[in-house]
Amino acid sequence: MDDFVVREQLLAHVTQDEPPMTLTSTGLLAHGARRRRIRIGGLTGTALTAIALIGVLLYAPPSGSAPPAAALSAEAECLARVPLVPGATPDITADPLVHMSPPVDLPTPTVVDTDLKTRVTCHLVDTVPAMLPGVRFMPVTWRGDVPFEAIGEDGGLRLSARTPTGGFGVKIMPAKEHNPKIYESPHFQGTVETLPDGTKVAVVDDRGFLGGDGESRHLLVEYITARTRITVSTDNVHQVQPDPIAFGPALLTKEQLIQLASSPQLAVFG
Repeated sequence: MDDFVVREQLLAHVTQDEPPMTLTSTGLLAHGARRRRIRIGGLTGTALTAIALIGVLLYAPPSGSAPPAAALSAEAECLARVPLVPGATPDITADPLVHMSPPVDLPTPTVVDTDLKTRVTCHLVDTVPAMLPGVRFMPVTWRGDVPFEAIGEDGGLRLSARTPTGGFGVKIMPAKEHNPKIYESPHFQGTVETLPDGTKVAVVDDRGFLGGDGESRHLLVEYITARTRITVSTDNVHQVQPDPIAFGPALLTKEQLIQLASSPQLAVFG
């Protein structure tokens, strides 16, 4: 899945007459999006049941030609260090959210300081591949983004990357005082772990089945500092076209997600 498994889908406060929303692979990958009113920490929004915004969803077999050099951003030279799948070319030409029926609310682009984006990008370029020795990444995410490139969105940052066997995504947002911790929600179906420094992280491990293709898995960790809300997610989705396929372990482990989410370099708002 690309960007991050939308926390609204996993941890939703649903409104009055609807049961808690369950995130399933079948719903995510096969049934399309449906409109739903939700509440998260007192904020109402539209949730997707079929599209999750996290680290990798679309994968097509490499076509044999090298990715264009223009895929690299001038904002972060460290993107050139990302190990790419040899011969793979971008297999995504348009943001799939644009074509969903019924239409979905697209994230709002945000202008973010270039130095800030570069710091976040380069930190993850140096950290994530080191966690995955020998793993190579596809040249674009399912929304057509450059892997690991931080993008301003909804007042914060998002970035993601995908491999032939799974992907990850990061969303960094300002933390708001009136928003409760996600594990304080009555609909929270995850675990809470206490780190050595006494801070807590919320962990959600969602699993589903894709016919005979195996079990899909989506792991999400959320960590909140005084002013920053950090969500890091991963999955084991191999492809969604022409048919969804997911099996094996998620790209990153729970421990690796916690390490990423709690790193001071991602607490960009303090």
